[in-house]
Amino acid sequence: MEIERFDTKYELHTVPEFVKHLNSQEVSLIFNTVTQRDISRRDQCHDCLYPEDESKTYDPNDPSGTIQPNHKIIKYNKKELPKTMYSTCGLIRSVVVNASNKIVSFSPPKCISYDEFIEKNPVYNDNIIVEELVEGTMIQLFWDSYESKWEIATKSSIGGYNTNTFTKMTFRDMFFDALKEIKITLNDFNHNYCYSFVLQHPKNQIVFDIVKPQLYLLYVYHITSVCNMVDDDNTHEEIYVKVHHLFDRPVNKNKSQFLPKECKIKYPKQIELKDNNSYNHLYDYFYANSYDINMSYSTMGLVIYNTLTGERCKIRNPYYEHLHNIHGRQSKLLYKYLIAKSQNTVRQFMSFYQDDPEIKNKEESFKTKIQSFTNILLIHYIDCFINKAKPLSSYPSEYKSHMYDLHSMYLKELKPNKRIVTLLEVVYYVKNLHPSKLIYSLITKTKK
Repeated sequence: MEIERFDTKYELHTVPEFVKHLNSQEVSLIFNTVTQRDISRRDQCHDCLYPEDESKTYDPNDPSGTIQPNHKIIKYNKKELPKTMYSTCGLIRSVVVNASNKIVSFSPPKCISYDEFIEKNPVYNDNIIVEELVEGTMIQLFWDSYESKWEIATKSSIGGYNTNTFTKMTFRDMFFDALKEIKITLNDFNHNYCYSFVLQHPKNQIVFDIVKPQLYLLYVYHITSVCNMVDDDNTHEEIYVKVHHLFDRPVNKNKSQFLPKECKIKYPKQIELKDNNSYNHLYDYFYANSYDINMSYSTMGLVIYNTLTGERCKIRNPYYEHLHNIHGRQSKLLYKYLIAKSQNTVRQFMSFYQDDPEIKNKEESFKTKIQSFTNILLIHYIDCFINKAKPLSSYPSEYKSHMYDLHSMYLKELKPNKRIVTLLEVVYYVKNLHPSKLIYSLITKTKK
């Protein structure tokens, strides 16, 4: 279906560094170019993007097992991109060009800082959209006019044959699992546009628990170029990326119907602001309550977006960041258990995971970890502060700060009342620790 309304327009030809890189073979510090894609697992990919005749691109005699590049990805070098270029070179977050150097796919550009966004957009208005920041892997879908087929790309890989650290399943396979799950085919998309998705899959768990494959559609892009004569011998190409937003205002009303009604694709949840048309409270909510145990952890954060300028900023949920920085699924599950325990919702937590073999019947194991830590903490405390066996600095790092805090509690609360540190006091202390503080001690202990 043709789309009539495009809200935002990015003018890529106004970024001189990108134009120079696009039209030359010079090495650039600001941009990286990815040209190859791995097809070593091509026979395992149950997709329909490729036609039966692949002789134009696939060389069976090539021992490297690669496809000759019809496309390449150009993206900014994060380490070399100064903040002053976020609004220009930051547009080139992951741009796919074909063999003729024509742009065929565009991804959401780099976000600017919250402070800069507020400075440029001090008043919330109808051009501002606030929506949830969706966790997952970015997937771009675009039409390959050379081979008359659809193609996908992740941020750094054309074809999506790359995998994450924990599974051999490719992002390409995950993408097609999601298409099947949401009851949609590639025939439902328009060749004139490229599409930006976030992919979620049980085989690609990051922080949240994903039960089944899912696609979130973020943006639809229409890429056009216009050649204008500068003089008799030269032309100037203007490159535009127009963005279609999936909802009209008011929020969550009049969703664009360019996909089948039976399609189960998801869209980022949008948020209607009510406090005198101000979005300042969004930032305050997350960061003023960053250690609030009752703060929702159901979202990765928020995106604030100006539909006229295309500028975006992110507000990340600090609770999500705590979870994200904890490595290993068992450690993440233990952290979630600690949160549930602090909120007296352990029964609901264990019920949610009752069919998960990695956590089923794990409650006793979690309890044992906490009890063991508590007992050893008391032993170290007595050894250090009562028996004076050795200085505090010589004890394991996961216990030192807690030993110090326990002794402070003794001096301020227990000693004036002629009480001493016993197991009961240590249990009380550990029980009231914030999960974000306790988890690191438990993880460190586990690794020893």
